[in-house]
Amino acid sequence: MSAPVRRQHGRVTSIVCAVILFIAFAIGVKEISARSPTEWVQIHLYGKPKGATPKINIMKSLPQTLPADGMPPQALATFVKQNGQPLTVQLLTARLTDKSFDGQPDWKSVGDRLLILNSVDEAQSIDGGISGPIGTGCRLDKADRPTLNRGDVDFHECQGVYHDKFGVDTVANVAIVVWANPDSQKRPCWNAEGSDIESKYQACVKEDTSNAIVSFMDQMRNQKDVNGIIVPAVGTGTGRLAKEDFYFLFFAQISLILNDAEASKDFPRNVYLLVDPSDTAVAWGQTRNAIATSLGRIASNWQNAEHKSSIGEWAPLVGVAGGAACFLLLSGIGWFPPWMHNDAVVLQDNFSISFLLAWLASAIGLATAAKTFVVMFSTDYRTPWLEVAAGFVVVFLAGPLLRAADAVRKSTEHSS
Repeated sequence: MSAPVRRQHGRVTSIVCAVILFIAFAIGVKEISARSPTEWVQIHLYGKPKGATPKINIMKSLPQTLPADGMPPQALATFVKQNGQPLTVQLLTARLTDKSFDGQPDWKSVGDRLLILNSVDEAQSIDGGISGPIGTGCRLDKADRPTLNRGDVDFHECQGVYHDKFGVDTVANVAIVVWANPDSQKRPCWNAEGSDIESKYQACVKEDTSNAIVSFMDQMRNQKDVNGIIVPAVGTGTGRLAKEDFYFLFFAQISLILNDAEASKDFPRNVYLLVDPSDTAVAWGQTRNAIATSLGRIASNWQNAEHKSSIGEWAPLVGVAGGAACFLLLSGIGWFPPWMHNDAVVLQDNFSISFLLAWLASAIGLATAAKTFVVMFSTDYRTPWLEVAAGFVVVFLAGPLLRAADAVRKSTEHSS
């Protein structure tokens, strides 16, 4: 093969390899953009001025009064999970009836496959509180409802009007207020003994609510096809649990899920906090403050956390792919940096896959070393991008550095 033919073949091969590496670079940049956002939490203010803390901002986004006829779901805060996917907490204002969510449109257009949390007794009765409308709206069959103990969770398929009109596929019954505890030695909360009965009752209901929420979140791993959860403040009705206690317990579990990459991966993308528009102004004020306090706490923690993602492990490789694509393209069209003349000539005149791989391996080694210095001086969202930049630059330095090291080695051998 003549020299001009070899040179033309080398240029074409360089351009082909550059295209392949550029595709890998583009995919890597897209993943880094998703998994290393500048903001890990976005609080939806709807044009209102930003406050000093997440709690204040969430308080601003929550309506001061609830409209009597309900309102469309309102996003409060969107968290970026470790895999780059969003988790949005929304306010859902609706009054549950046997046949509708009063104040809400047909949710089928939203596209969510919904699960609704429901508070029941040990017999999973559907004749009181929110359990009545949910049980009737989802046509829960008594034959399919086993006896529960305090803090137990039982999942059921929703088949009634709630499913047909609003897209509710699943009901999660949690046993918080029970009248009997047949399979456990623990007394029902109402059957406390001794002095200060009310305090013991409150502590007991809080414990059962905590256990129920933990169990529910753990079992959500098996609900792969759910992408939205409707969450009423269970335990705060008959159980008389304080709203601030419920939302503290609930969002504490959301925080744990966000910090667990495996658990958060398949967790539903939307959490709807269900509130009743018929609540009194005082009751809504307590709920509003409880939501803002607990949601604001985890928003602050998540924004300031040291986010660790697998993206950081291969960000330097993305930079190497980009730098190599750039150099190969320039080499293919006949323009290259003067200090890389020798490398470009080899690729043009006698293209060698083994040479290209050796060059890339050297660049990857240098990029890995550069990564160590980057993480010493940067720990925020800029770190992966600095690692990409380092990987890009070292591609152009790998060849000259290797030749310089080889020249020193040969000079030493010659001197000896």
